[in-house]
Amino acid sequence: MGLFSWFKKKKKDEEVVATPVQETPVVEEAPAPAEEPAPAPAPTLVEEPAPAPAPAPVEEPAPAPAPAPVKEAAPVKKAAPAPKPAPAKVAPAKEEAPAPEAAPVAESKTLSGKDDSVIVRLVKTEKPAEEPAPAPAPAPVVEEGPKVLGKYEFDLAPDGYRFYLVANNGQLLYESIGFTSMEGAVVGIDTFRRAVEGGNFAVISDKYNRYRFVLNRKYYGENYSTRAQCEKCVESVKRFAPDAVVAEFTPTEEQIATFTAAKASLRTVKDVDWDAVEQREAAAAKLGKFEISREEDKEYRFYLVANNGQVLYTGKNYQKLCQCLAGIKSFKRAVYVGNFSIDQDKFGRFRYILKNIGVAPAFMGESYTTRKQCESSIESVKNFVVTAEIEVPE
Repeated sequence: MGLFSWFKKKKKDEEVVATPVQETPVVEEAPAPAEEPAPAPAPTLVEEPAPAPAPAPVEEPAPAPAPAPVKEAAPVKKAAPAPKPAPAKVAPAKEEAPAPEAAPVAESKTLSGKDDSVIVRLVKTEKPAEEPAPAPAPAPVVEEGPKVLGKYEFDLAPDGYRFYLVANNGQLLYESIGFTSMEGAVVGIDTFRRAVEGGNFAVISDKYNRYRFVLNRKYYGENYSTRAQCEKCVESVKRFAPDAVVAEFTPTEEQIATFTAAKASLRTVKDVDWDAVEQREAAAAKLGKFEISREEDKEYRFYLVANNGQVLYTGKNYQKLCQCLAGIKSFKRAVYVGNFSIDQDKFGRFRYILKNIGVAPAFMGESYTTRKQCESSIESVKNFVVTAEIEVPE
């Protein structure tokens, strides 16, 4: 081998040795891209298979170590199944949701914002189902009820036609004075109704602890033993009077005959010898009394009281003492004229009626359970009017 040949061979050997040196960096650089697949999860957002080819070149340069990074990237791909539920958004569950009729609102809560309007519509449709609207319907029925409560009944007494306000349970709430005709009694009911609507009631008590109401200083109620009973009667009158039914009434022949006879037999002031009355009063021993009392309402009232304390007559209330004294005088004149009659009301009670002079209201006595008691009371009134002294309060 010559010198030229040796030099040429040496040059080839150097080239052979240089070649592996150049390849080594290539092999060492190959893993560098292998680390880049770690950012490869970015493509997972797109969820496309494009990153899959990237591992292929990684496997060629380094058989053993290169797969390791690929396996680490694999979990990233496994995490990708998490989005797979995303198709559930488009899953037929949407279409099946309307199917269950039992709880459409519950399933609608899981819907997207696009279907929120469905929830609003469902809420609106439930509002009419609340059924408050039908509630007013029964109200008119309740309002109509009181219009048939209680009634006005009539009777023809010796002093004329009377009306009675009676509750549903038969309790007597008010009894009127006598009217000369049935038409007058009907008009009297209208006047009484208007007075009740005005509500000018007062509950008064007397010195004998009896209570009764006075309406407009004109209408006097029944006597009660306690204030509570009287106040309850007032409430009943307010309730029943406006809408009570007016009953039909046809007097019997016997009632008409009694009424006619009473009118025909009425005495007048001309039938009385007033001088003889004065002499009789002056000569009589003083028995009994007209007791004037000033009541708790500061008004005056008189009582005709027998020697044994029995109340024979209770007058109405007067604002002034002079008016009360004039009332006693009017009562005494009516007793001397003597137009008494006994009335049995529809509730079986007896009381005397004393016709007043002219068109003034009649005086109505106390109530009794028997006619005999009432007749005895009339005789006592006639006797004690003559002998009773008038006691004036201090």
